[in-house]
Amino acid sequence: GRVLAGFAGAMCLIVGTSIVMQKLTIKSKTKAMGIHFSGIGFSILTTDLLARFVLSLNYTWRDSWAVLAVFAIILSLYSVYILSFDKEVKQNAVKVKFDISIFTPFVIVLIIAYFTEGVGFVVQATFLPDIINNLKGLEGYGSLTWTLVGVAGIPSCIISMLLAHRFGSSNIIIIALLLQAVGILIPAFSSNIYLNLLSGVLYGGTFIGLVALFMNLGGQLSRGNPVVLMGAMTSSYGIGQVIAPLYSVYFIEKYGITNAIFQEKLNTIHQLLFDKRKEKIRPGTDDKILTEWNSITIKGLCDAYKAFGDELYKNKAIQTTEF
Repeated sequence: GRVLAGFAGAMCLIVGTSIVMQKLTIKSKTKAMGIHFSGIGFSILTTDLLARFVLSLNYTWRDSWAVLAVFAIILSLYSVYILSFDKEVKQNAVKVKFDISIFTPFVIVLIIAYFTEGVGFVVQATFLPDIINNLKGLEGYGSLTWTLVGVAGIPSCIISMLLAHRFGSSNIIIIALLLQAVGILIPAFSSNIYLNLLSGVLYGGTFIGLVALFMNLGGQLSRGNPVVLMGAMTSSYGIGQVIAPLYSVYFIEKYGITNAIFQEKLNTIHQLLFDKRKEKIRPGTDDKILTEWNSITIKGLCDAYKAFGDELYKNKAIQTTEF
């Protein structure tokens, strides 16, 4: 099932992007990719809300899964229906020969980077809600985090593409990957609700934008043959999606890394760092007492006692005097 899902997802990205690029008539087609890939964010948000609705009716997750499958089939048939409007058959299609020279060392590194992004994307997507739900005090917030992933993903592609055309695709890719790494690490080091919600925003706001950024950069480096290079990049991304959860589960089962064990190891690391820090010379402590400041405080407390007759103010004034 995982293999089929990964293959289908990769093929949808390849074929969908190819169709959109063919339909666009503007000169710089890659500039429109931001709008195209924003559909990923819409799909995450829509399917999340649909699943929530089904579960709210006291149905099981299996029922929710079936409803989502039917929903996907309906949208697929509608897409085929829309494409059927184009009856024109283009006889003079330009055929581009396969040019292996486009696979420069930089392009190969780019493909490997996109593979690792596919790994990071699916691992985070698979485990993020569960990780949030297993953090103390954050039970039940996993689904909300996933909703924020979809919301943040909708504008992320457009914003990423605008930044890429101003500052360069490579620079924005590096920044987005660093932000995504921060989002991935937040649940591992903090149980703060706002930081973990930010984790979902960073994840949704980067991984969808990175899809558009990688595809845009691939189109620029393709030398007039974007289908081959984008196909290779998307295939590597799909392979990462397929194998990542498999090896993640393998390592969890092999080493028995549960949430409790991970938290215990993390606490041990924190203690080691704390003990190491205690070996350093502590900075000087400012422990001087400013008499005039204390006098102003005492006078204010006495005035408050005279005005309100509250013994609390008198006792505080006495304590400050005896300090």
